[in-house]
Amino acid sequence: MTGSCNPAFDRGPYSCFQHSELWTLFDYWRAKRGARRLPSRRDIDPVDLAPILSNIWLCDYEPDHGTIRYRLAGETVVQASGAPKLRGKLLSDLLDPAEFRRINPIMMRVLEGPALFHADGFVYRSVGRYTCLERLALPLAGDGERADGMVGVTVIYDGPNAVDKNPSEQVRSTFLPIPE
Repeated sequence: MTGSCNPAFDRGPYSCFQHSELWTLFDYWRAKRGARRLPSRRDIDPVDLAPILSNIWLCDYEPDHGTIRYRLAGETVVQASGAPKLRGKLLSDLLDPAEFRRINPIMMRVLEGPALFHADGFVYRSVGRYTCLERLALPLAGDGERADGMVGVTVIYDGPNAVDKNPSEQVRSTFLPIPE
């Protein structure tokens, strides 16, 4: 059962998830963590996520660089990034310095909180226009407690072409607690 259908799960702060892909990953993440606070990267098997694999991304924290490195990125995520590939790339390699200064603290808060991160709204795409996305980032921990990576899902969906809009004014971003 997914969180969106499971009457025993209190959606509470997670009711902001609009797309089923977010619920699929969230429920999988919750199941994989078991009694631990956080699941580990070893718990995440891309085969289990085949129906949403094109929307999945997996990152490790790189303390020497103070940012994340992509280990896996589905086709939808790669296309939306505008980069030829994400695997093996640091976040700082993919963004211009101003965008990195805006995005990296979000990723670090997911790890340091740890916390879940949800965003929904307009973003600029490499194809020269704004589009809509919904994103969920979930922390991972090799020891079950201290976050050292994350798994996420990004859904790109059609929205009005808002070239004249500032995406920072159009994206709703929320940090959410780790569910009990």
